[in-house]
Amino acid sequence: MLNPPHLLFLLPQVYLAALICTKERLRAWPTGWEIVLITLAMVSAQFVGMILNALTDRKIDEQNSRTAKRVVVTGELSRFIAWSGVLKFTVVFLFAAGMLSPLALSLSFIALLFIWAYAYTKRFTWLCHVYLGVTTSLGIPAVWIALNGQINLFTILLFSAATLWVAGFDIVYGSQDIEFDQAHQVYSIPARFGLKLGLKIAASVHIAASLLWFLFGYLSGCGLWFFCGWLVISSLLAYEHYLLRGGTLEKVNTSFFTLNSLVSILLCAATLVDRLVFIPVLG
Repeated sequence: MLNPPHLLFLLPQVYLAALICTKERLRAWPTGWEIVLITLAMVSAQFVGMILNALTDRKIDEQNSRTAKRVVVTGELSRFIAWSGVLKFTVVFLFAAGMLSPLALSLSFIALLFIWAYAYTKRFTWLCHVYLGVTTSLGIPAVWIALNGQINLFTILLFSAATLWVAGFDIVYGSQDIEFDQAHQVYSIPARFGLKLGLKIAASVHIAASLLWFLFGYLSGCGLWFFCGWLVISSLLAYEHYLLRGGTLEKVNTSFFTLNSLVSILLCAATLVDRLVFIPVLG
């Protein structure tokens, strides 16, 4: 349930937002204290979401052979301890947001509402993947607001790209449960449209995410290293869907965990190098 690799999906992109945001403010870099607070806020929010999802889905998970051994389902992690974890991580999240800025603290309650509501979306809409993307990507505009007091077009582009990227790989991940979801009225794109069309939708969503990352880099004045990174991650996304061609799910774990973790890390690393060694390439 508390799987550290999950943190590799969005945390690097939040760091990316901080790098570009401080560039917009004509500051050299985010401070070390800002990075610590951003990390605390993202990690604690991620844990709140994962624990709440496990608690909310406990009855569903115990009927699914793929999820029946999760610690909340088996009782290895008691519900009392799980709820205590939700409370503790919520306090940490609010503390970190408040230390970043009063505005960030005020808006953090909206983020918590999104986090609490996510687990219920799969009970009534197959757009739950997009909702997950929105919820997990809220850290991007949150960082921009905390460090800059506002959002702009760059924020919206980066947030939209991350939202679509998460939605795409969540569609892929949800494809593993297509038969179970159809039998138990659990909503998802694969359950609604079928496996092959669902994977095509995921690929289309990832193409859109890649284009938005490119547009973000172009409009925010990124240089050669960013676009080299963009080319690599676009290739990784293409390879991810190549592994899933024909509707085969044998390599879904490689696609979901390994490749998507690399996408986020490489995008952040390319932006960091770009700021260190800026080489104009477009515009």
